[in-house]
Amino acid sequence: MSDDYSEVLSKGGYYETSKIVYRVSGEVKRLLEGTTSNFMDKGTNAFLDRFGKLIVIFEQKIFEKEAYIVFESGFEGRFLSHIDKYAKLSRCTLEKTSLKAFHVIGNFETTEIKISQRFGFLVLSKSAPKLKKMAKETYDCIRIENGISVQGKDFDDEMFLNVNWNDAVSYSKGCFVGQEVMSRVRAYGKPVKKLVAIAYGAMPPSVTSNGMEIGKITSSCLSQRFGKYLAFSIIPFGTTKIDNGEIVKI
Repeated sequence: MSDDYSEVLSKGGYYETSKIVYRVSGEVKRLLEGTTSNFMDKGTNAFLDRFGKLIVIFEQKIFEKEAYIVFESGFEGRFLSHIDKYAKLSRCTLEKTSLKAFHVIGNFETTEIKISQRFGFLVLSKSAPKLKKMAKETYDCIRIENGISVQGKDFDDEMFLNVNWNDAVSYSKGCFVGQEVMSRVRAYGKPVKKLVAIAYGAMPPSVTSNGMEIGKITSSCLSQRFGKYLAFSIIPFGTTKIDNGEIVKI
C-alpha cells in the first residue's frame, strides 16, 4: 500500500464509493430545511427520528429548484420510507440518478457537481475522473486517518451524538425532527457512547479496557501517518483507558 498511498497523496487519485445519488426537484429548501439537521449550504446533513437517532446521513448539493442527496446504497429503503411523506407535502419529486459518487483526493478541476469532504471531495459523475484509481486498502486508510466513518460499516441507527459527525448538525438552526432530544442531551447530559479512533501497536480482536470488552472494531488500517494500526469503534463515552492502545484525535 505504501507506494499507492504516497502517490495518491502527492499526485491525486479517486475511489468509486458505494453511495447512490438521488435528485430532488421542486420546493427542495422547503422540504429539507424542516426535516434535516443542518443548513442547506453545508456539505453534510442527516435525517433523524424524533428521538435523535440517525435514519440516514448524507452529502448534499442544493440548488434553487433541485437538490442532490448522496448516501450509502444500503439505506435506500430507509431514505425513501422516511422522506416520501414529506416530499408529497412539499410537492417535491424524487428520482434515483445514474450518477456515481467518486471520492477524489488532490487538485482536480471539473465541471461536474462537487461536494467537499473532510479530506478531498465527492464528484458526482457518470464516468470516473482522469486520475489514478486508488486501491480499497489505500482509500480505507485515508478515510480513517481523516475521521470519515461510514454508515452501515462504522455505525447505523445510533443516537446522533454517539457518532463523529458534528459537522452534519447545526445547534443554531432551530426546529427540526430530533432537535429537542439532542439539545437536551447536549445541554444537560452526555451521550452514552461515542465513536472514536484508537491507535494500536498490534491490532486486537476487540476494544478492551481493564480486561473487559467495551467495543467492536469496525474499520481499521495500518496508518502511514501514525505509524500504528488505527481503528474506529463505538465505546462508552468518557472512557480514557484502552488496553494496549490510545484514543487519538483525527
